[in-house]
Amino acid sequence: MNTSKENAILQIWANQYPALAEIVSKYSVLYSENIIIEPENLPDFINDFVKYVEAEHSHKIQTGELYYMQDTRANCGNNMMFWRKGCQGYTQCIADAEVFTADEAIRQMISRRSDIPWRKDYIDGIASLSVDTQRADIRAANMLPPSQRNDLPESLRDQA
Repeated sequence: MNTSKENAILQIWANQYPALAEIVSKYSVLYSENIIIEPENLPDFINDFVKYVEAEHSHKIQTGELYYMQDTRANCGNNMMFWRKGCQGYTQCIADAEVFTADEAIRQMISRRSDIPWRKDYIDGIASLSVDTQRADIRAANMLPPSQRNDLPESLRDQA
């Protein structure tokens, strides 16, 4: 059985990609607007899905290009998560992201379907700086005179 998140993803993909819609309909049933893939059909569904991804998308990866690998299982706020340098976890900071060759990107995309290769030059062109709240010290921002600090939440007054 699928979770509601998986079901929503399958429905979006099936609507966007007719060939994928055929694969989904071959191995699933529709029940109360939910796509249900029975456990006995799951191995064949996954096999056909991987073949589809390999056939339809791996040709889009160009030899000689460099790539970042996005882990689509989670975002941090609105930020994409990428493999960290040395494949040591994940990061939203593009300066800390691992850079993959085309061959490495294809192998990773095939081995884990939740990883999506993005051309490095494209991501570098749309990337922006962000501030991690864990690194911000409230004392550095507190420009209030002592007489106005009582307006702060109690948890912040001692840090002022």
